[in-house]
Amino acid sequence: MFNGAGVGEPAMAINHDETTGQTKPLLKRKGLAITLDCSLRTIDALQAQGMPCVFLGKSRRFLPDEVIAWLKRKGAR
Repeated sequence: MFNGAGVGEPAMAINHDETTGQTKPLLKRKGLAITLDCSLRTIDALQAQGMPCVFLGKSRRFLPDEVIAWLKRKGAR
């Protein structure tokens, strides 16, 4: 699987912030619902609309900064 790294370069974790060197949280549905102050049903509806996520195996995880940026582009509050 291609990970974006060149030959001989280490793969960068999707949740690594290169500007700060920090690891950003990967949230489950419930954690994202708490972060966005909404219901799990709303999270499910947003997923159906194409909300960005990453997969760890078969499990979905969410990067809050990416989800919030996506919501802003969609015009959500």
